[in-house]
Amino acid sequence: MPMREIPDRYLGMIIHFLMNFHNDTSEFRHPHLRKSFQKKTYIFFVFMYGALVVIGFIANIILIRNILIRREYNMSMYKYLAFNAVNDILKCIIVLPLALSTTLFQNWFYGSFLCYLFPMLQDVPFHATMLTLLLITFDRYRQIVYPLKQPIPTFLAMLGVWVVTLFAVLPYAVYTRYLDLEAYFGPQFKGTGICAINLDDNIEEYIRGLFIIMYVLPLVLVAFLHVKSSEEIKARQTAFTVSYHDINTERNNVPSLNPLQTAVPNNNQLNERPLHFETLTSEDGKDWNAEKQMQEFLVTAVILYALCLLPLNMVRLLKHVVYETYETSFQFDCTFITAVWLAFCPTITTPLIFQQKTGIHNSNISRYLRLGGRSSDVSTYEIEQTL
Repeated sequence: MPMREIPDRYLGMIIHFLMNFHNDTSEFRHPHLRKSFQKKTYIFFVFMYGALVVIGFIANIILIRNILIRREYNMSMYKYLAFNAVNDILKCIIVLPLALSTTLFQNWFYGSFLCYLFPMLQDVPFHATMLTLLLITFDRYRQIVYPLKQPIPTFLAMLGVWVVTLFAVLPYAVYTRYLDLEAYFGPQFKGTGICAINLDDNIEEYIRGLFIIMYVLPLVLVAFLHVKSSEEIKARQTAFTVSYHDINTERNNVPSLNPLQTAVPNNNQLNERPLHFETLTSEDGKDWNAEKQMQEFLVTAVILYALCLLPLNMVRLLKHVVYETYETSFQFDCTFITAVWLAFCPTITTPLIFQQKTGIHNSNISRYLRLGGRSSDVSTYEIEQTL
């Protein structure tokens, strides 16, 4: 196709693309580093991304292993976390390497199909994680405030998350264009193309909508549900503590009324033992201190995830407002590749917070979690022994 037949709306993009190659470049099918990374700066980013891939993969494998081996998958919260760990593993081994290569190299050599698929493939795991965290928060709210209600089936809930996420990213296909340079310049450019988004300058509203619906709104709902759940946990903890304090006081004053007096050590021995409310369960079978620890884990994981994802969202929002020039391309490229790296950091932070916040290695909490969030099989004798 002659040069004059290139559509005007594509001409500027093609000229900008060709200007980034050296004048003596004759092979365009091989990967070519962007000029921003040609002074060996790419080595640093390859190392950082490689470390993220390895550590994130191992951390999530360990997370899944701990959930399965310790039987904590009986609770729906841990089922959701296991699904999210699988999602993070896919981020590490598929999405993250692709994101690095498309940022480092200026020419697109993956073909037209992946050109249209990659924007959706890159966004789906992030939105799925955000909605999964919202699901966990909502599920915990229902179990804490309405403990008699049956939890939502985890598989169906996650299926709904992925369906919603896929529908949310489908419009990317409308805004994506693949320009086959062989059609414009001949066989020398065989297998070479330009994968571009927003050639028609009409994607801003869609990006803003995604930011509000898939980032801001879930965070607002998570904050609201977390406050409600925390208030309920605090109220139940207070009521439970007062209840056991009254029981213990009444037993001290009227020892003959203790129905287990013959089954346990005498009252003098029991009274010498301090109260340890963190190992007790309330009358509805819940350990509210364990619930509080899980609540702390959840809010910490959500905050870190939101903070890590925020720079990438800001870059996407501003990318179509701030004009990139040849002189500022280095700043743009380094900012974007750093924001992408930060967005993938929760693949490491979430498993680490899970290990540290939930007390997974604590025998009492592990036992409580294995019972599905209830301790109804804890005998009265065990409670009396603790008291």
